[in-house]
Amino acid sequence: MLRVLRYTLHMGGEIVQRSELEKYRNLREAGWFIERVFSRIEKCFEQERESYRLSKGNYKYFSEEYIPIFRYLKFAYGLESNISFKHVGADNQPYDGVVKIGDVYKRIEIAYLYLGRRNTDELYLQIEKLVLDTARKKAKKPYGDTLLVLYYACNEDLRPGEDGMGEERFDALIDKLQGIKYHAKRVDFLIPSFEYKNADGKQIEPERLYRIK
Repeated sequence: MLRVLRYTLHMGGEIVQRSELEKYRNLREAGWFIERVFSRIEKCFEQERESYRLSKGNYKYFSEEYIPIFRYLKFAYGLESNISFKHVGADNQPYDGVVKIGDVYKRIEIAYLYLGRRNTDELYLQIEKLVLDTARKKAKKPYGDTLLVLYYACNEDLRPGEDGMGEERFDALIDKLQGIKYHAKRVDFLIPSFEYKNADGKQIEPERLYRIK
């Protein structure tokens, strides 16, 4: 495997190939695939790790679409569910993936929300603007039967309560999202889990999922 990995990098390829993203996997298989990609990235050259960090090429599809689809489906349905999915959004498709639930196929679109440059004094204003502007932009598109998932990647920022956005302000944000008219069958807002340490040691905040439509 190491020989193949070195050959791929030498030839100017990427660790994540489109053919890998476009393969149907159940949720356990998808989880193993994601772990393998992370393991490969750890062993490769610094330049390749930088490409992943900057979400260049296929890494963008992997980190901003494939992983969010996996995390959403895992949280919503569980690893043991009869579900598989594949990524299809690399050619400017109006959706990012196809989900197979038994014999039923459904389309899914990820709105990846990431706050890059930030003004700490106006952090929550920036978050609200990013989330609402993206939701309104997505709401103009005719998604039809597609499931639209708003995925806020900077998860620790949006924790309702003392350590994040206040409960009242967060609830108001959810109300504003629900007040937008979407042209999609269903709209969900997912805040993924994150790991942190406190006096009790390592802690993991679980995902939170909010039904918008």
